[in-house]
Amino acid sequence: MRHGLLIDLLNLKTALFFLAFLPQFVEPGHGSTALQVAILGGCFVVLAAINDCAYALAAGALGSRMRRNPGAQRRVDTGTACVYLARGGLAAAAG
Repeated sequence: MRHGLLIDLLNLKTALFFLAFLPQFVEPGHGSTALQVAILGGCFVVLAAINDCAYALAAGALGSRMRRNPGAQRRVDTGTACVYLARGGLAAAAG
């Protein structure tokens, strides 16, 4: 957990979001700017958590459905093999 938190805190995209995007919505005349940034940041965290949970639940449901269907698993395996072969071919052609 500590490792994940450290990675999130050092994530450049997240830092740029909080430093460049959020301050546009802070109104100095409407109270403490630090409180406004904290509230906006909290809203961001809550929405991101809801979004991540929705993706996790959808992926779990899809994964359990695919494990019950051997044909779907075979198609996923074939698709994955094709992607790896295509990436290998592109890497060989590029270098």
